[in-house]
Amino acid sequence: AGKTSVEQAKADMVVDCIVDMMEPIMPCYREKDQQKKEEMRANYEDMLPDFLGKMEALLKRNNGGDGYFVGEEMTWADLAAMNAWHWIPGFNVYPQIHKYPKLQAHKERMESHERIVEWLERRPETPV
Repeated sequence: AGKTSVEQAKADMVVDCIVDMMEPIMPCYREKDQQKKEEMRANYEDMLPDFLGKMEALLKRNNGGDGYFVGEEMTWADLAAMNAWHWIPGFNVYPQIHKYPKLQAHKERMESHERIVEWLERRPETPV
């Protein structure tokens, strides 16, 4: 969660931003009308670049974006971001993270972490 109360607050802030980024697509899960679903996805895709830009700016505020979102070690903020990149495509929306080099590098860094690699290999498939 962070080593100090300030780091913990910063991690919480990042996670809250990730929640704000993910919440607009959630109603799509229960929507039965396919046309409305497609409109929701399209609207969400239009919103994502703003969120991704803000997420990259948050990442850059810590060590220029070359490490983690907060401090020198992985926090739940980093795990929440990685989870978002894996979760959002379940709605057939694909964040263009490659357009944000620091976010892309962070994603790759997270996905290459030994324990995360192990989890990704054995986690159950859970469709959205």
